[in-house]
Amino acid sequence: MAIRVLLVIDPGIGWEGLRRLIQQHPCLRLAAEASDIRSALELTRRLQPDIVILDINIPLPEIIRTVQNMIRHAPAVKVITISMQSDRLYAEKSFLSGVSGYLLKECAYEELIPAIHHVMTGRAYLSRDIFRIRA
Repeated sequence: MAIRVLLVIDPGIGWEGLRRLIQQHPCLRLAAEASDIRSALELTRRLQPDIVILDINIPLPEIIRTVQNMIRHAPAVKVITISMQSDRLYAEKSFLSGVSGYLLKECAYEELIPAIHHVMTGRAYLSRDIFRIRA
């Protein structure tokens, strides 16, 4: 049975790369796409996807509220956020809100599929480059 994915991406970021990656993987099925939080919450409530990929540029408090609302309406859902923030505290707060996976944008294409499979087994996934020291 395919893993049903809800893809949430800012319209300005572009859909094609992540969409194509998900659509081409035999174990994944793109259940829906959303470009804003309100639509994402409604689709999560209505479709009960297995996983939500959240690549949207909003402040951390809004991400926390969004993830908590998604989990409240779809308790089995796993959420992976894709972020430009490599700050440890940012990642920790995301996990405390209920996020199952945290990817850095620069590694998202390379790590997304392994991260999905990892979180679907009930384990958390943290991008391997999160603690890399930046020059």
